Formats: sequence, structure tokens, C-alpha cells
Amino acid sequence: MALKNLKRIALLIIPVVIVVSVVLIFYIPSIQQSSKSTIPATTSCPTNVIAPLKHGVFIFNKNECAWESVKVEKYWVPEKDGIYLLVFMQEWCGACHMYEPIFNKYVLDHVSSEITFVTICLGKGWKPGDSIEKTFYKWNIRYTPTTIIVEVENGKTSRISIFEGVMSYERLDNFIKKFLESG
Repeated sequence: MALKNLKRIALLIIPVVIVVSVVLIFYIPSIQQSSKSTIPATTSCPTNVIAPLKHGVFIFNKNECAWESVKVEKYWVPEKDGIYLLVFMQEWCGACHMYEPIFNKYVLDHVSSEITFVTICLGKGWKPGDSIEKTFYKWNIRYTPTTIIVEVENGKTSRISIFEGVMSYERLDNFIKKFLESG
């Protein structure tokens, strides 16, 4: 009986070990390697400014070099015209924890860009039907992390590009560059 339970536990642990190994081999080096961005970058923010991975909507304040919580009544959508980079995450999502430092580095490297950076995170404070859950539904989020770059003109979405999953710094940079060049 104990041997049977041990086999079951081993069958559960082996896939986790494989996934973690793949992550360590392919994603972590992309965080550590220095990369040249194709989008003009200037940063004056300290490197210890970290995107929050907790329940809520947060917009990066470029003047203060800080993430600011946004009060959301119904659901969140951009209120002003411009280009927004939205990242949808969940506090308990392992892939989100891998992606957060990549996204954070990108934000800090591109403080002077025209892009408004936003994180929307479902976290421990989540209750069914709350404004964050409604924001996930509004944007049709099925997987986390999901990165969306959107251009808003005259209060309406004029262009949008979506990527589901973790991206390396270079892939994120190319994703954004391609969007900016297509406009």
C-alpha cells in the first residue's frame, strides 16, 4: 500500500520537476542577459521598483517611479487616449511570478517611452464578481499571464495585440516594437 502511494506521489512530482527544469533552462537566462532594446530607453528609476503581484489594478507613475493603485468601480479600461501595455496576472500563478521580473525590467528600461504600463492582478482579495474579475472578463482573459498592447483614440480602442504566456525580454520588446511600427 505504501509503495503504491509512493508511486502516485512520484508520478505527480516528476512533471513538476520537468516544468521547473525547462523554466530554469529557457526563461531565467533571458532575464539575466543584458539586451539592447529596439525602443528608445532611458531610465532614472531605481532598479528596486517592482510591479505589484497582488489584487488590484496598478498604473506605473513615471514621474514618481512608482506603481499606483487605481480605484475601479465596475471594470478597468483606459480613460485617456494613448498606448497602454496591460499585463494580466494572478497572485498564485507560477508563470506570472516568472514573467513579473521580465516585465518589471522592461518598464524600468522604458520609463521615458510613450507607453502607459498597467498591471491587473487577481489576488488574495478576490471575490466572485468584483471589479478585477470583471476587468478580466471585459478583456476576455483566459490565461495568465496575458500581455495586451492597445492604442486608444477618441476614447475607443483603435488597435490591439495580445500575447498569452511568458515572454522573454527580447520577445516582449519585439512584440511592442511590431505594434508601434504597425500604427
